[in-house]
Amino acid sequence: MRQRLETALLLILLVVIGLRPLIGETYSAERDPVSASIAGLVDPGLARTLWIDIVTLIAGGVALAASVRYSQRRTRTSGLEWGTLLFAVAATASCFVAGEKRPAIDASLDWVAALVTAAALVRLLDRPWRIALALIVISATGLANVEDCYEDHANAAATRQQYFENRAQIWASQNVPLDAPQVELFEHRMLANEASGFFAHSNVAGGYLLLGLFTALGLAAATNQSRARKEADRHNPPPNPTRPQAQSDPFTTVVAAILAAAFAFGIWLTHSTGALVAAIL
Repeated sequence: MRQRLETALLLILLVVIGLRPLIGETYSAERDPVSASIAGLVDPGLARTLWIDIVTLIAGGVALAASVRYSQRRTRTSGLEWGTLLFAVAATASCFVAGEKRPAIDASLDWVAALVTAAALVRLLDRPWRIALALIVISATGLANVEDCYEDHANAAATRQQYFENRAQIWASQNVPLDAPQVELFEHRMLANEASGFFAHSNVAGGYLLLGLFTALGLAAATNQSRARKEADRHNPPPNPTRPQAQSDPFTTVVAAILAAAFAFGIWLTHSTGALVAAIL
């Protein structure tokens, strides 16, 4: 019963983790001035983030409660529990004095949901196949963002041309003068040719692709370590054996190298200095 419940909760959390970086979200109720001027293009609403957070809070909360209820040994802790509780109390207090309460509540729930998810995953990812599955999900989502970053880069010239051909109409429909600071900021970001994938900013995309880069390396390490343990068990190790050394699996190594190269290429397309420096370090 416990195994089935944990597996179901893990799958729910992995679905959210895998799909969320591909879904547009916002805390603001204001429409983007450029998308608002394009017929048929609708900005993401606040309700989308709220429903996602409700699902993750329920799944993560049930996973944490189940791990305490069914555990026959000392429960694995993440170190996030007390910090999450402190953050939840502070966020609740801040919502009472926030100028715009709806975005404040959404943002607070979003951060609490992220911390609850992290704490739950520490308890749920206790088997090699679960760890490998989580790494595969993150890698797949990262590759989708690499592809979208490439699309941003390939279509940058056409996008700029279309924008400048309709520049006056776009901002006039929003009652924004062409010499306004937000116009200068928007055009500066556009001319920088920084790919952002499915994210709102290139630095965020670069940070996520950096996560994907190390996920690819972690997937190879987890697979090779599991293989080494199986080999050690097969050959009847002596009493008190030393920890088996990871043995390289050629197929896994090649796949990890391809994934790492793809993520490195995506980071380069974002032109994110922070992500590039962090990747090198």
